[in-house]
Amino acid sequence: MDVMVGRDAGHIDDDLVVPAMDTIVATAPDVRVFNLSIGGAPLDTLDPIARRETLMKLQDLDNFAFARDIVLVIAAGNSWPGVVPNEPYPDHVEDPRWRLGSFALSFNGLVCGSYVDTLAPQGVAGTLGAPSPFTRIGPGMCDSPVPGLSAPGGDGTENYEEAPATGPWVSNADGVWEDHAGTSLAAPLVAREAAWAVKELALRCPPGTSPFSATVKAWLHLVAQRHPLTGAL
Repeated sequence: MDVMVGRDAGHIDDDLVVPAMDTIVATAPDVRVFNLSIGGAPLDTLDPIARRETLMKLQDLDNFAFARDIVLVIAAGNSWPGVVPNEPYPDHVEDPRWRLGSFALSFNGLVCGSYVDTLAPQGVAGTLGAPSPFTRIGPGMCDSPVPGLSAPGGDGTENYEEAPATGPWVSNADGVWEDHAGTSLAAPLVAREAAWAVKELALRCPPGTSPFSATVKAWLHLVAQRHPLTGAL
């Protein structure tokens, strides 16, 4: 199900996110997994009033996920296209422009980054399994380690634009398949795995019941594979 929370093609109305999901859960309780590929400026770049309001929305989101026992898969977000970090990849982790947006600071959600699974001559990462150069980086609230999971999302060029032929294949509005890079394309892959986990774990539950979201999240972390990266990676 698509939950429409956009003001237009490039802007999300944050105030609509939780009420819209609540409506879906109330009318279709079998919907247990939500993918939030929603960006947002790094929290530290906001003025005090905007920061406080943003944290209140994040609190509402986390409380909703807990109260409704749903699985939230939240994209870590992307750095701004064409913005080159002060320190070259992979030593860019301290650059504040790579910090997480508000929703990706969630305690109760699964924060999803992206990694490189296709090498390209113009790619920055140059290592299979390495984090995509554009992926926003934690820590999360109270220095929690996020992103916790990732999926293939593509590579970036030395100018921090999309590296062609490295991202997932997606269908555009005309039904034509294209490859694009981004964490918003990686997060749905993790959401799909979460939905499959809900379905499979439900087979082990008493009739008429469903697995707790915490069980689903724990299962995903137990079976996730860690790439053998070394050094700064």
